[in-house]
Amino acid sequence: MFSRAKLLLSLTFLSLISFQAQAHHLVVRAAWIPEGPPVSQVLAAFMMIENSSTQDEEIIAVESEDFGHIEMHLSKEVDGVAKMIPQQSL
Repeated sequence: MFSRAKLLLSLTFLSLISFQAQAHHLVVRAAWIPEGPPVSQVLAAFMMIENSSTQDEEIIAVESEDFGHIEMHLSKEVDGVAKMIPQQSL
């Protein structure tokens, strides 16, 4: 049986298939979802998205039929503290 983290990681990669099909020069690397406590209502997926093109690309939405709500955040250290800063686009 899949652990919750493995299942979500699999769903994340499946969700990215259409994203990569539309922009072949965007590559997802080091994607992972830390396993949360069994009672957790919120999980996070982390990844690096690299653009090998000379053209800028914008990710304006993420979605999955398996989750009611998905948000995009930028992980950034501010004054020595890790922050998750909400993003309208990447």
